[in-house]
Amino acid sequence: MEKYSPSVSVIIPVYNEERYIRRFLTSVINQSFSKEKMEIFIIDGCSTDNTMNIVREFDLQYPNLFVCLKNEYHTVPFALNMGISHAKGKYIIRMDAHAEFPPEYIQRCVDYLSTKHYDNVGGHLVTVGEGFIGETIAMLFSSKFGVGSCQFRTGNQNGFVETVPYGAFPKELFNRIGKFNTHLTRTQDLEMNLRIKKNGGKVFLAKDIYSKYYCRSSLKKMIKYALTNGYWSIKKNHVCAGLITIRHLVPLIFLSSIIIFSILFSIHPFFQWMLILELSVYFLLDLYFTYQKTFHSIRQFPLLFLLFPIFHLSYGCGALTGLLCIPFQKSTIHHVN
Repeated sequence: MEKYSPSVSVIIPVYNEERYIRRFLTSVINQSFSKEKMEIFIIDGCSTDNTMNIVREFDLQYPNLFVCLKNEYHTVPFALNMGISHAKGKYIIRMDAHAEFPPEYIQRCVDYLSTKHYDNVGGHLVTVGEGFIGETIAMLFSSKFGVGSCQFRTGNQNGFVETVPYGAFPKELFNRIGKFNTHLTRTQDLEMNLRIKKNGGKVFLAKDIYSKYYCRSSLKKMIKYALTNGYWSIKKNHVCAGLITIRHLVPLIFLSSIIIFSILFSIHPFFQWMLILELSVYFLLDLYFTYQKTFHSIRQFPLLFLLFPIFHLSYGCGALTGLLCIPFQKSTIHHVN
C-alpha cells in the first residue's frame, strides 16, 4: 500500500535573493515529496533585483505549484503570517532562500510531525561559505567558541531544544497559539518556539534532517550581521519578556567588562590585572579553537583567529546599542503565556 502523504505548504520569505534563489528553488523542486500534495509560497518583500524574474521562470515550468505574494511590510514575520493565512496544507514548512535542502527534507519533516506529534521539527545547519573569506566565516559559525551552545549549528544529536532553524509545524498549531510576532524583525522563531513550550508543546531537533546554509561571504556583511543580531538579542526581550539567554548576553558582558576595566585601569592595580587576565584567557581560547577548526586547513588560521574577536565584539556592540536605546523606545513588551 502506498504511504499516505499529508499536504504541505512551504513558505519562503525572500528579498533580493537573485544570487541564491535559483539554487534554492532547484532543491525544493527536487524534493521526493509529491508535488501534487505541495504548494510553495514565495513571499517577496518588494525585491529590487532579479529575484522574482527567476521565480517566474520556475512558475512557468511548474504551473499551479507556486503562489507569489507581495509583502509590503518587508519583514520576515509578516511574510510568514501571510503564508500561513493563505496556506491549505496540513503542515507548514518554512524554508530560506539562502539555503539548499536535500531531496528527503520535506518527507522527513512530515514523517516526524505525523508520527511523533511534535509541534515543531527542524534539522541541523551545515554552514558553508563561498571563497576564502566565506569558508572561514563558515568555520566560525560552526564553532562553539564562535556561536556558543547553539545545538543546530554545532551538534548532531536528536533532542528537544529551545529553537530550530526554519521549522516544520502542524498548521493547527497557529490556531491554538497564534502566528509569528510581527514586532520581532529578528528572532521571531525563538519567540514562537518559547510560546510552543509554554503551551505544553515540543520543539524537536532531528539528527537525520539537515540543510545547507550559505553564510555571509565578506567581512563587511559578517560585521553587519553580528551588529544586527546583537541589537536584537536585547531588543527581543524588550518586545517579549523571557527570550534572552546567557548565550546571547556573553558578547555584551565581554565587551562591557573590557570597557569598564579599561576605564578603571589607572585607578587600582586590581583592574589592571583583571583586564590582563580576561584578555589573556580570551587569547588562549581563541588560539585553541582556531587551531581546532583549521587543523586541516592551516592557511585559514590567521583569518579565523581575527574573525572570532571581530564577530564577538561586533555582536557585543550591537547588544550594547540595543541596551542603551531601551530608555528612548516606547515599550511594546508582552509576556509569553
